[in-house]
Amino acid sequence: MDDIDQSEIYDPSVNSFSQVGSVIDHPLFLQSEIQGCLDVGDPNYECSICGACFWLLERVERDSTVNHPIFTVCCSKGKIQLPYLQRPPDLLYNLINGDDSKSLYFQKNIRSYNSMFAFTSLGGKVLDSVNDGKGPPQFIISGQNYHRIGSLLPNAGEKPKFAQLYVYDTQHEIINRQRIFGQTSEIDKELITELLQMIDTHNVIAQSFRRVREFYQCHPSEIFSLKLYSQRNVDRRMYSAPSCDEVAALIVGDFDSSDHGRDIIVRSTTGRLQRIYETHALYWPLQYPLLFPYGEDGYQLNIGYRGQQSGYIPGRRTRVSLREFICFRLQIREHEDGIIHKCRRLFQQFVVDCFTMIESQRLYEIRMKQSTIRGEVLQGIEEAMRRGDDEASSIGTRIILPSSFTGGKRYMFNRCQDAMAICKHFGYPDLFLTITCNPNWPEFQRFTERERIPIADRPDISCRVFHAKLKCLLSDLKEVKINDVDIDNRFVVPYNPLLLMKYQAHINLEFCNKSNVIKYLFKYINKGPDRVTATVGERYDVGESSQVVDEIKQYYDCRYLSPSESMWRIFAYDIHHRWPSVQRLTFHLPNQQHVVFDDADITTHVYLQNKNLLTMFTGWMMANRRFTEGRSLTYVEYPGKFVYCLKSREWKPRQRGFSIGRLSFAHPSSGELFYMRMLLNVQRGCTSFRSIRTVNGVTYDTFQEACSAMGFLIDDKEYVSAIKEVAEFASAAQLRRLFVMLLLYGSMGRPLSVWEQTWTYLYDDILYRRRHELQYPGKIF
Repeated sequence: MDDIDQSEIYDPSVNSFSQVGSVIDHPLFLQSEIQGCLDVGDPNYECSICGACFWLLERVERDSTVNHPIFTVCCSKGKIQLPYLQRPPDLLYNLINGDDSKSLYFQKNIRSYNSMFAFTSLGGKVLDSVNDGKGPPQFIISGQNYHRIGSLLPNAGEKPKFAQLYVYDTQHEIINRQRIFGQTSEIDKELITELLQMIDTHNVIAQSFRRVREFYQCHPSEIFSLKLYSQRNVDRRMYSAPSCDEVAALIVGDFDSSDHGRDIIVRSTTGRLQRIYETHALYWPLQYPLLFPYGEDGYQLNIGYRGQQSGYIPGRRTRVSLREFICFRLQIREHEDGIIHKCRRLFQQFVVDCFTMIESQRLYEIRMKQSTIRGEVLQGIEEAMRRGDDEASSIGTRIILPSSFTGGKRYMFNRCQDAMAICKHFGYPDLFLTITCNPNWPEFQRFTERERIPIADRPDISCRVFHAKLKCLLSDLKEVKINDVDIDNRFVVPYNPLLLMKYQAHINLEFCNKSNVIKYLFKYINKGPDRVTATVGERYDVGESSQVVDEIKQYYDCRYLSPSESMWRIFAYDIHHRWPSVQRLTFHLPNQQHVVFDDADITTHVYLQNKNLLTMFTGWMMANRRFTEGRSLTYVEYPGKFVYCLKSREWKPRQRGFSIGRLSFAHPSSGELFYMRMLLNVQRGCTSFRSIRTVNGVTYDTFQEACSAMGFLIDDKEYVSAIKEVAEFASAAQLRRLFVMLLLYGSMGRPLSVWEQTWTYLYDDILYRRRHELQYPGKIF
């Protein structure tokens, strides 16, 4: 595209009829007049193993063909075997599928009816304010989500709710359940009675609580509890609905609280709510009695893959993960009679709840590791060993939310850095394209006519169709030609008729090759998941014991989830993709490599195990001794010709592919580490720390002296280059804080010269902020 004459580029700001005419006469624009809308069809293909329905574009392209498609999202090629859901009782089935006034009213208020019979409460904050507009209603949840259950009996003076409704004051049970709606005049009491009879007849969990009611009525003064079992004695890959005795057991009198493990003990009276964890078998049926009317089990930890036992095999996972379990359950199967997909807004709530289960389990594992896993540089461990600190728990810092957690701030920051590394190698991108899903796509219209369910209530369908069309769009953009028509810069305009006609969606295509704003492009697409608005205030009561920063809690507090995002993440669709890959290159000073260890380890053992252990950085030096072809490369250029093997901790010549190297950031105030990073950008074939600080055959004592010999420190060039490098990803406010920090650091010889060379990077938000304060967007200063 760079070879095209810039005079041929269509500029909408120029009123030139000849220019517009040349664009309109282009064959691609003429073709757009006859371009039909892309239709990916219907989900007419089935998995040959589990029977799940798919679109053809969802097949695994490497392992299948058009005539014999293979799908993996459902059962992972047969590894996952779970019982199918049964047909619900006739009353519920008719209400879900009927079109009479009674059924339509039930479908509209199905979330309220489900809450009316639920055993547990939903802990997240539901944001109903988002439904004040004219759009279709959406279930949005904010903060940390969890399910909680109270006591079997209400406290004195309180009304029964949730599970208590099955045990206490059952003579007025219908009236008590009507309070869920608030306005009892609109409630169909006959329908409540029918649903209650259905649940009492078919739901094994309700039957267990009814046993408690019978015992309480006969022995009101006795102390009793209900034990909800988490595990089953039968293979849950074959049997879905447990028996009443498998679900719960009545405990009379006192009990040993240390003997229940993962089971839940619901006491007769208690002043607190008890959390039901995501791995409990009753997590779903306790909250969704209308989705699982028989009390069918949810996820359990001991579900093994088909043909394998659930025992541990080193290096291999033999059990079904929570995400795999949910993916299997959310598939559409013609032979399965479950009603989960037909429950409209309750289905929205369910899929959001499912993704919060997955994230909660991941974050719980991270939090549990914080109490045992610590990190420290090797030199710090050596100093602790010399002091006589034998216990590793006395040293090190705790890991909070790692960069490997998808959606975390470190994860997104690294993605933004990787994007800038690609720009540094290839130049700035040419196109910035956004596409919005169209609820009127023909696939959605056919589905709505067939199933009589609004597409807004089927986030699984909308995500799958959008993902399929996104793959087609990316394929079109990667091609040099579309239907034998050349694409050039004239089509880099907001209005692109070919794309609009083909995809029938809101598509905005912009030419974005501007160096001063490119960082905001990557900040936009790597800003992370949706966040709620929060107010941050000053804290004045900071004492000696400062408050611990809990990044997991911060993530929970600021997150909110919609059904579409939840389905996208459950199906493990990419939220980020790049080519080529970017290798993040770590580096450290001698004996300053970061070491991760368990707090139960002996300090001496930790030191001896890591003293001679190669890191990525020292492995690069070792590779330069072995391979002569790599000695002409800098550390940043090395991933283009060599690949780093994490398991063996060594660099090997690359056989195929290509990768871009990116040095980790080092702040100017980090001293020698900052100067080492400057040298690593230019030094080639280094075999030791000594060779890094060797310039023109002279070895200097420090990396700073080596930088001075290279001419980097003349006229404060290192600070100018540092600000320019940081400007690629940092905001203007952050750059101003960096400049102030450098002033306070006092190492700049000529601060005015640095200012004159970098001030243009520090002001690009001032005009915007001033116009915003004056509420005058067009103000010229």
